[in-house]
Amino acid sequence: MIACAAIVLTLAFPGEVSARTVPDAVRKEWRIRRWALDPASSVEEIRRSLEGDWSERSAALDALARGLQGGSALLPELLQEAQARLADEHPTVRARALEVFSLRGLSVELEPRLASRLAQDRLPAVRLALARALVRVRCSAGTDLLAELAFDGDRRVARAARYALFSRGPRAEAAALRVAGTIEREGRPEERLEVAGLLLDGPAQPQLIEGLRELWQEDAALVEAVAQATLGESRHEVLVAGWFRGDDSRRRGIFEEAARRGDGELGALLASSLNEAVGRPGVPTRWGEVAPEFRERFGREARRFVFEHMAEVTVASLGGAGTLEWLLAHPVHDESVRLLLEPVGRRISSWSPEAVRWLAPGVQRSTREALVEALDLTFARYGDRVAGELLAQALADPEPELAQRAFRSLCDGTETEAWGRELLRAWESFDEERRAVALRWFDGKPPSAFRGTLLCAEDPERRLLFGESLAGFTGDVEVADALEDWCLADLERFRREPTDVPDDRAGSRLRRLLGALSQVDPRRAIEELAASLGLAGDRPELARQAAEGLALTEEGRAELRSFLAKGEGNRVEAALALAPEPAAIGFLLGAFDRAEWDQRERMLSAFGRAQDEASFAFLRGRGLDGNLGVAERGMALNALAARPGEASDRVLDQLASSVADVELRRRAIFLLGRRGEEASRKALVSAFDRLGELEEDERGAVRASFLTAFGTSGGLPGTLLAEWLREPWAERVPTLLARFRAEDLPTVAFTWRAEIALAASLARSGQLEAALAASPDWYQLDGRLLLDCAREVHGVRAGDPLALELARTARVALAGEQPEVEAWARSGALLLAYAWDEESWLWAERMALELLEGYGTRTGQRALWAELLGALESDGRPIACLRALPWQARAWSELGTGNLRKARAAAHEARERLADSPRAGRHQALLEAALAAGR
Repeated sequence: MIACAAIVLTLAFPGEVSARTVPDAVRKEWRIRRWALDPASSVEEIRRSLEGDWSERSAALDALARGLQGGSALLPELLQEAQARLADEHPTVRARALEVFSLRGLSVELEPRLASRLAQDRLPAVRLALARALVRVRCSAGTDLLAELAFDGDRRVARAARYALFSRGPRAEAAALRVAGTIEREGRPEERLEVAGLLLDGPAQPQLIEGLRELWQEDAALVEAVAQATLGESRHEVLVAGWFRGDDSRRRGIFEEAARRGDGELGALLASSLNEAVGRPGVPTRWGEVAPEFRERFGREARRFVFEHMAEVTVASLGGAGTLEWLLAHPVHDESVRLLLEPVGRRISSWSPEAVRWLAPGVQRSTREALVEALDLTFARYGDRVAGELLAQALADPEPELAQRAFRSLCDGTETEAWGRELLRAWESFDEERRAVALRWFDGKPPSAFRGTLLCAEDPERRLLFGESLAGFTGDVEVADALEDWCLADLERFRREPTDVPDDRAGSRLRRLLGALSQVDPRRAIEELAASLGLAGDRPELARQAAEGLALTEEGRAELRSFLAKGEGNRVEAALALAPEPAAIGFLLGAFDRAEWDQRERMLSAFGRAQDEASFAFLRGRGLDGNLGVAERGMALNALAARPGEASDRVLDQLASSVADVELRRRAIFLLGRRGEEASRKALVSAFDRLGELEEDERGAVRASFLTAFGTSGGLPGTLLAEWLREPWAERVPTLLARFRAEDLPTVAFTWRAEIALAASLARSGQLEAALAASPDWYQLDGRLLLDCAREVHGVRAGDPLALELARTARVALAGEQPEVEAWARSGALLLAYAWDEESWLWAERMALELLEGYGTRTGQRALWAELLGALESDGRPIACLRALPWQARAWSELGTGNLRKARAAAHEARERLADSPRAGRHQALLEAALAAGR
C-alpha cells in the first residue's frame, strides 16, 4: 500500500479553494476519511474525539467503521473505547458504536441485556444498526429480538430484521415461522413475496418450508417454488399451477429460480402445462380452471411474454436435449413447438438425428420453421455437425422461404464444402431472384460444387452475377479463362456504348468483372485493365478499378507508368495507384486542385505515405491554411501524422497549440498522442503549456484530449503528473456538497472519462504511485471517481497494490457521500476479491456479509446484484457462492489462530449454506482438507 505520507500530502494546486471557504461539514468529512484510512497514525486524535461532544464521538466511530470496511488494521485500544459507547447517552453515537462492534466479526458476542435495551431504543437508526449487527455477531437473545424487530414501525428496521432472521438458518426456524404466521394473519399479501425472496437468499431450511406448507395454503405454489429452489424438491403440480397465477414480476423470478434446478420431472410437467395452456380455447386441459382464467387476465402480448418466459425455464429445467426428447415423444401443439424450440436452439450444443422426423412434409409449416430457426442458432453458435446435416435436409423443404433460410444458415458456417451438393440442388430450385440473393451469402467463395454451373453462364447479366461469385477461386486456370473471355466481351460491348448514356450498365458490369478477374489471376487481367483505364473517360469508378488492378503486379505497374507518361486522361487514378512513387506524387501535387473530393482525400493519404519534401510542404500548408474547411484540414493532419520525423510533430504541435477551431486542435492533440514518439510527447507538453490561452468554456474539452493523448502515448511526463487529478480536485468541494444532498450528478465516467482512462495508462507505465503522490490529499476526491480509477487499474494489473489502495479509499469516501447502490456494491465486490486473494480473512468476512445484506435487502436493484455477484460465481446462482463465503473466511481465520474447534464450527455453518454453488464447493473442499490435516 502507499505510505500514509503519500496520502496526506498538503500541496496546493493554483486556484485551490481557500481553507476559509471550505464548509465545516466538508472539512469534517475529510478528517473522517483520513482517520479511517490510517487509524494507527491518528490514535490520539480519535481518542480526543471519543471524549468530545456527541458529534465528535459520532465522527470518530464513523471513521473506525469505515476503516474496518476498508481493511484497516484492528486497534484493540480504540475498539474497546468504541464498545464502551454502546451505552452512550446519545442515540446517534450508540448507532455508530453498534456498527463498529458488528464489524469485528462473527466470533464476537453481544451481551443479551444490552441488546434488549438497544432493541427498545427510540431512534430507528439504533434499532436498524442492531438488526444489521445481529447478522454479523453472536447473541443468545438475537433470534427473539429479530422476531420482534421484524414488525418494527420503521420499514427499514423491519426489512433488516427479517433478512437477519431468515439468514440465520435452522437454529432460527421456529421464530421465522412465527413471523411468517403473523404476516399471514396481519401482513400485506406482497410480504409473502418478500419472505420467499429472503428464503431463496438464505440457507436451506427444510422445517421452515414444511411449516409454510401448512401456513400459506392460499399461496402454496410460492412455497413450492422456494422448496424447489432451496431444497431441490417440491410438489410439482402445485408449483406449475401457481405459475399461471404468478403475474407479479418478482414472483415469476422465484418460479424461475425453482425451474432452473435441472429437475427433469418438473421440466416435463412444465412442458405439458405449456402445451395445454397455449391450446385453442375449449381444448380439455388439466389446468381447466387456471388456463382460461389466465387467458382472460392477460392480453395477447402479455400472454405471449409469459408463455415465452415459461418456455425458457422449461428448457432450463429439462435441458436442451431433454426438451427435444420430450417433444419427440409427445403430440405437441404447433405453438408449443415454436415456443420451446427457440430456447433449445440457444442452449443445446448438439442435436440428435432423430429430430429429422420434424422435417416430413406433413408437419405444419410453422413447426418446420421453428425447427430451422433453432437449428440455425445451434449451428451458428457451436457448428454442430448434426445440426448442419438437418439443415441440409431442410434445403429440400417445399416452402421456398424455409429452404432459403436453411440455405443461409449453412452459408454462415465455416465449412460450406461439406454441404456443397445439397446447397447446389437447393440453389438450382430457386427462382432467379432468390438465386441472385443466395449467391451473395457465401463468405469468400461458393462450394466447389457450384463451379461448373457458374462457368456455364451465357447471357451478360448472369455472367456478372456468377463472375463475382467465381472471384474466390484464386489461381484456378479454367475460371481465369472464363472470366477473361467475359471481360473481353464486355469490353467490346463497352466500346460500342455511347459515352453520354446516363445508365452506365456496361461500365459497371465491366468494372465488377475486372475486379473478379484481378482476384483470380491479376496477370491475366493486365491487357483488359489497361484498355479499360484508357476507355474509362469520366467514369471514375471504372478508372479506379482498372488502376488498382494494374497496381497488383509489376507488369501492371509498368503499364501505369507508361499511361502516366503519355499524358492521357484518368492519369489521377494511375498516379494514385502508383503512389508513393516520386513521379506519381509529383503529378498528384500538380493535379490536386482539379481533382474530385473523393480523389483529394486519397491524394492526401498518398502524400502521407511519401517521403519527399514537396508533399510534406503541401500537407503542412493545407493543415495550417485557415481558409480551408475543417474536414480537408483534418485529412491533411491525418496524412501528416502518418509521416515519421520531427517535422510532422512540429506542425501538429503548432495546430495543437494555437488553431482557433477547437475540434481541429483536439484532432492534432489526438494524433500527437497516437504517434507515441519522444518528439511527439515533447510536442504534446509544449502544446499543453499554452492551454491557458483558451477560453474557459473550451479549456475543459481540450484538456481532456491532452490527458487522453498522454495516456495513448505511454503516460504523463514527470513534470505533468500533478495534472492528472487537477480538475476533479478543483471541483471536490461543490461535488461533495452535492453528494451530501443526494443531488443528481452526471456519472463520473462521463465527466472525468479522460482521467479514469489515464489511470490505467499510468499503471501500465509504472507512474501511478508518483502521480498519486503528486496529487495532494487525493483521498478527498469523489468516491465514485476513485472507484472507477481503481477498477481501471485493477483491469490492467489485478494484483496491483495501488488498485487496492484506490479501492479502499473509494470505499471510505463513498460511505460519506450517500452512495448509489451500484457504486457501493461494486466497491464491496472489488475489496472482497482483494481480501480473499490476500487471505485477509476478517476483512473478507466483513465484505461478504456486507454484500449479502445488500443483495438481500436492496430489492430494487436485484438485477444489478445478480450481474455483480455473477463475477463470484460463473457456474451457479450468483448468490450461492457468496452465501458460504463469510463462514468459510471465519473458519480460515480461526484455523490461522490454531482454534480447531471454532474453525470446524464455522466450516459446518458454511456447509449448510453451500446450496448449488460449485465454486463454494471447491472452497469448502480446500477448507475441510486443511481442517482434516489439523493445520
